[in-house]
Amino acid sequence: MDYVYYNGWYGKRSEASISLADRSIFFGDGVYDCMIGKNGKVYQEAEHISRLRNCSTKIFLELNFSDAYISKIIKKLIELSGYETYIVYIAVSRYAKIRKHYISDFSRSNLLITITEHQLASENESISLKSCEDIRYQMCNIKTLNLLPSVLAAKTAEENGYDEAVFLRNGSVTECSHSNVAILKNGEIITHPNGKFILPGITRDNLIRAAQKLSIPVLEKEFGYQDLIDADEVLVTATTSFIRRVSRVDNNSIKCSADNLVMALCSIVRSDFNEFCC
Repeated sequence: MDYVYYNGWYGKRSEASISLADRSIFFGDGVYDCMIGKNGKVYQEAEHISRLRNCSTKIFLELNFSDAYISKIIKKLIELSGYETYIVYIAVSRYAKIRKHYISDFSRSNLLITITEHQLASENESISLKSCEDIRYQMCNIKTLNLLPSVLAAKTAEENGYDEAVFLRNGSVTECSHSNVAILKNGEIITHPNGKFILPGITRDNLIRAAQKLSIPVLEKEFGYQDLIDADEVLVTATTSFIRRVSRVDNNSIKCSADNLVMALCSIVRSDFNEFCC
């Protein structure tokens, strides 16, 4: 059963309520992160909480709780749920007594943590991408609660029979609606550089480290739509699904011509998770 923690309260998701003093309701004023786990453990918990803190700092929101306190809550939710594999979601939002745009209280924050059962993606899963114009603001490196452009892009992809949306900004491929994207071409991995137009993905970093172990060059540079179409492989990375290869972008089939290399990359990333959670 899904369980929730909110500002000191533990209970079932169906019984949870959010205060109107929580600015996430009116402004989406907050940040979030999510992580996966198995067998009572949470994979790369420290990295995810660190990213959460970095994002909160960028919006002048102080986290009024320690990493150890967050970990303690997560452990209790895992015990309450009884799930074997799960997604842990953490949202930190700003507290305010009155709805107004000006931030009058920089120090107080709300903490929401949920746990949901999760089925790990298949190791051989391939997906399709629908290209969409990237109409998001220039704060994509902050994992903010303001996700409407990504939600609408994901909806467009789904309604047209695709698994995920891939964003294009001024001809450059940035990332997907809820994942990072990279291409493999002539034995090199190319991915958009970190900055204000993409989220610094933790699984993206895992892919880069796996490539380094296999002596695969990694180039962090911009690439275009035609580069995406002409790639030997297109790889999508996300916390909840590790690495997935792309078989189609719009009406274009991807070559998928580096099977052994892709499987080696996927194996390294997946094995690290399995070894940690065993």
